[in-house]
Amino acid sequence: MTLQELYYKLVLNLLENVMEVCKDFGGSITSFGRSEIHNFAIKGGATSWHLDWLAMDVFLDDKNSGPNFVQNLKQRGFRVLPTGSNKNMAQGDVNLCRSFHIQYNWPVIKDFKRENYLSHFKEMVIRYSQIFKEYGEIEI
Repeated sequence: MTLQELYYKLVLNLLENVMEVCKDFGGSITSFGRSEIHNFAIKGGATSWHLDWLAMDVFLDDKNSGPNFVQNLKQRGFRVLPTGSNKNMAQGDVNLCRSFHIQYNWPVIKDFKRENYLSHFKEMVIRYSQIFKEYGEIEI
């Protein structure tokens, strides 16, 4: 599998899983991929997975759905964090939270100068190859 094939497979996997859980729990995807200019304008992090199309933000219709929404996505292997005015909540305290950030449960590379989305992903695969073993041989 090429690096680009794996990348597209993971982007699609994130989209399919989040869409399915949003349909089940009444949620809307409010942010997905971002350009560097837009990310800067909204004060997004320099290492944001949104820049690589590997993160999403979701708003739930019903605040009571939060705990089940989070549990479902975590069972699928994603990291789910409260966002917006909920950012300061403890990680486990999602009972009243309606907005969330979803990404793969991978380490963040903070000491990396991004050239483009694929360069950042390539560095991830190289540094954390154990995470990607399940996808077999990856041509870099």
